[in-house]
Amino acid sequence: AVPKEVITKYNRITKLAGLNLRGLEVETAASVRSILGNDKSTVLLMDFGARSTNINVIYNGYPVMSHSIDTAGFDLTKVLSQGMGVSLRRAEDLKKERGLKAGLAEAEMISIMTPLVDKIFTETERIVNIYVRRTGKRLDRVVILGGGALLPGVEEYVSLRLGLPAVTGNSFARVIYPPILEPMIKEIGPMFSVAMGLGMREIV
Repeated sequence: AVPKEVITKYNRITKLAGLNLRGLEVETAASVRSILGNDKSTVLLMDFGARSTNINVIYNGYPVMSHSIDTAGFDLTKVLSQGMGVSLRRAEDLKKERGLKAGLAEAEMISIMTPLVDKIFTETERIVNIYVRRTGKRLDRVVILGGGALLPGVEEYVSLRLGLPAVTGNSFARVIYPPILEPMIKEIGPMFSVAMGLGMREIV
């Protein structure tokens, strides 16, 4: 459901821009279309954005539980910058280079990020447990989206914390593209699920 004032706002903006509004859709529905397609298994979508982490339980192709956590990628960058005494740019580079890998070289980073990472996963575990308790059904796997999906070691970490298979989502999995684009697709695949899903709306 979308509040009426939000619909009115978008109608007004598109008219001012000289555009025709063909429809409105919640982000999760678009992501499901591009990432899962006709897959009817029970999936937890974890979207690690810069400002928030959004988690959605998808059952039979439809979102049945949604929750937003106000801790995300930029918070990890900030805490790394403060904890290691480096610039935000350097902290972002370190985060992308080492991610959530559990090695000696990453020990200091992991210890600094642990409180925030724990906050994200404690909330995620709570939502998963509520779903399981209410429905008696178990989740089949986790699909990771957003910029945070590119962090080294994130699939292994998510799988370990949630006790489920975890894979990185690819927004372009259901479209055809030249093989030469494969390296770029691999890099941006987890981040365009909404845009791709909206683009596919008229053709699937």
